[in-house]
Amino acid sequence: MSLERTFHKCSTMNRLAFVSDSTFDAQRLRRQLAGLLEVRFIGLADIHRAQPDRFTVVSANLGNVSALLDLKEWIKAKPKGGKVIFATQPGSRFEATQAYALGA
Repeated sequence: MSLERTFHKCSTMNRLAFVSDSTFDAQRLRRQLAGLLEVRFIGLADIHRAQPDRFTVVSANLGNVSALLDLKEWIKAKPKGGKVIFATQPGSRFEATQAYALGA
């Protein structure tokens, strides 16, 4: 395996895409994971400008129906073996149902 390929594999392994409609949550997550993971913030309205990473966390208002179809299509572009985790409100059946419908 070439050195460039090895570097690319290592650099993407420690990266997390965080999709949210809250920059505050993204900054808080960056601080909490500093030194462990590189957190790449992707605004929910900007998902069409980026690709999912191998590990992606979605923490957004799943009641925003206008963005859900775009989000579902975007998730389909995740890398082979990629994982997507949805952060939902505890006890919210609505958000859990929406997350499963999107591919959780």
